Amino acid sequence: MHAVIIASKRLDFRILGERYSTSMLPFLDRPFIQHIIEYLTNRGFIEFDIILSHLPQKIEAYLNNGERWGVTIRYHLEKNPERPYRALKRINLSTNDLPILLVNSEKLPDIEPEKDLGKAKKTTIIYNSNEKWLGWAWIPKDALIDLPDNCDEDILYSNLKSQKNIEIKDTNIFLSSNPLSSMIISAKSFMSNNFTKILTTSKEIEPGIWMSRNVSLHPTAQIIPPVFIGKDSRIEKKTKIGPNTVVGEHCIIENSTIISDSIIFPETYVGEGLKIDNAIVDKNLMVNVNIDSELALSEDFILGSMVKDRFKTSPAQKIIEKIAALLLLITFLPIICIVYLILKSFGKKIILKEVVILPAIDEPSLWKSNKFLCFLENPHDLGLKHIFLYFIPGLINILRGVASFVGVLPRTSEEILSLPKDWRILYIGSKVGIITESMVNFRNNITEDELYAAEAFYTSHASFLYDLKLLGRYFIRALGYL
Repeated sequence: MHAVIIASKRLDFRILGERYSTSMLPFLDRPFIQHIIEYLTNRGFIEFDIILSHLPQKIEAYLNNGERWGVTIRYHLEKNPERPYRALKRINLSTNDLPILLVNSEKLPDIEPEKDLGKAKKTTIIYNSNEKWLGWAWIPKDALIDLPDNCDEDILYSNLKSQKNIEIKDTNIFLSSNPLSSMIISAKSFMSNNFTKILTTSKEIEPGIWMSRNVSLHPTAQIIPPVFIGKDSRIEKKTKIGPNTVVGEHCIIENSTIISDSIIFPETYVGEGLKIDNAIVDKNLMVNVNIDSELALSEDFILGSMVKDRFKTSPAQKIIEKIAALLLLITFLPIICIVYLILKSFGKKIILKEVVILPAIDEPSLWKSNKFLCFLENPHDLGLKHIFLYFIPGLINILRGVASFVGVLPRTSEEILSLPKDWRILYIGSKVGIITESMVNFRNNITEDELYAAEAFYTSHASFLYDLKLLGRYFIRALGYL
C-alpha cells in the first residue's frame, strides 16, 4: 500500500515556527510524523511519498529513506506550503491500479485504512470528524487526473466530494499537532487510553501515569494523572506535575514548580518556583496556547536548554582564565607586535571572524556574537607558527570573553546552522576554545567525521583537569612539528 503525506505547513508562531514544522513537533517521545509512519507501517503500508515545503531538510534528515522501518520514503518539494497538492500529479506512482492514501501530517485519526483498500479502488473515501475533513482520504488512481493544479485544502476537499463515487467516514477520535492547543488534548487522549494505537518507549506504571526509563522522581514530587514523563528526565522536590501534562526526555523540572495542562519539549530546563499552565515550553520559549502568544526568555535560570548547563563557567574560573591570559599576553606582547609588522609587510591582514558566544540556546535569533581574532587561516596547521599566529593572538579572545583556553572551534552563526542537528545541539552546548581536541589529534587534512568525533569526545570529557591535559598535549604536539 502507498501513502502520500502532506508535510508542508508552518506553525503560526515566529520563533517556534523557525524550530519546527507542524509535522516535526515532539509528541510524547518522538516527532508527530513518526507516529503516523509507524501507525501506517504496522498496517501494511510500504511506500511513502512526502510533500515538503517548510524546513524540508529537518524532516528528510530525520526520516531518511525509511530503511529503519523497512519502507521506502521519497520526498517532493513544493514552494507554497498552503498549496502543496499539485505535487500529486508529479509523483511517480506505482504502475498497479491500487489507490493512494492521502495523509495530513498534522492529524492521526483512529481508523483502519487497510480495511477500506478494496473499496477505494473505485470509490473516493474521505475521513472526517464532525463533518470537518481531517486531510485523510483514499483516492483512486483515475480520480487524481481530475485534481486542480494549484489548490489549497478547501478546494481539494470540494473536488473530492464532487467525485462520482464517494464515501464519507466519520471518527471522533484522532490525534492532532496543530493548533498547539489540540496537541495537549491529544496527549490527554493517549494518556487516558482513549487512543492507544501509537508506539512509545514508556510504560503505564499506574493508571494515567506513563514513565520512560531512567526517570528521577523526588519522593516529595506530586504527580496528578494523566501525566507522561520522558526518559532521563529529573523531577525535583515539592514539584506538582499534572494533570494533562507531558514532560519530554532529558528535562529538569526544578523545586516547587507547578505544571498543568502543558507540554514540556525535550531537553528543556524549567526553573524553580514557576507555575506553568496551558503552555508549550521549548527550551527558553513559552507559548501560551490560550491566547496564541510566545515569549522567549534570555534568563536561562527561568527557562532554558539542558544542552549547555555543564559548560557554564563560574565567575571565579573566568577571572583566573583572564588573569592567566593577561600575564601571557604581557609576556608575549613584543612577539605579537613583531608578528603583526611582518604580516603587514607581506600584505597579510588580521583575521577577524564574527563568532557565536558559547554556550548558547537553540534559538538563532537570541545568539550573541563577537569578533574572534587570529593570524592563521587554518586552525589545524599545527607547529611553531600555530603558537605564534593562533595561540598567542588568541589570548586576546580570552580577555574579551569570546573564548576559553580549551574548547571547540569558533564558528559563525551560518556555519553553526549548516551543521547536522545532532552536531549543532552538541556544539552550542559547549564552549569556544583557542585550543581544541581536533587540533591536538588531527592535522591539516581533517575530515568532517573526524572533526565531529573530536568535538563530541571533548564535550563528553571536558573538565578543568582534562583541559589542562589537552593544553599540555597541544604544546608537545606543536613543538614536535618543528
